[in-house]
Amino acid sequence: MTDEKSQAPNDRVRVTWSAITKLMREMGPAVLEAIQHHAVQPLSTRIADLELQVAALRAEKSATFADAYRGLWMPGAFKRGDLVTADGSLWLALEDSKGKPGSDSAWRLVVKRGKDAKEAR
Repeated sequence: MTDEKSQAPNDRVRVTWSAITKLMREMGPAVLEAIQHHAVQPLSTRIADLELQVAALRAEKSATFADAYRGLWMPGAFKRGDLVTADGSLWLALEDSKGKPGSDSAWRLVVKRGKDAKEAR
């Protein structure tokens, strides 16, 4: 670019390239510091927090239905997400419970028991 005057889009201010470069030299470090402090640093902190969360999630054992199935219901304590078979039906614990499936709102019926099948011949 040359040192010639250029007209701003709004027709109100005329500046020269040398005036712009002088202003950037004078204010540049302060502007960069402000950007670093108000934009880059918070984002860097947030990224670091998210990376820690991702690492923790990767370290946790992935839960599957096979992990959630506890077998036949027997009296005891069950955690939210546990699956049990009671009276031939499959039940899901919606919250921690010590009650029998179907006896309170802590359990949801997933699969209702069917009729006894005839013997295969």
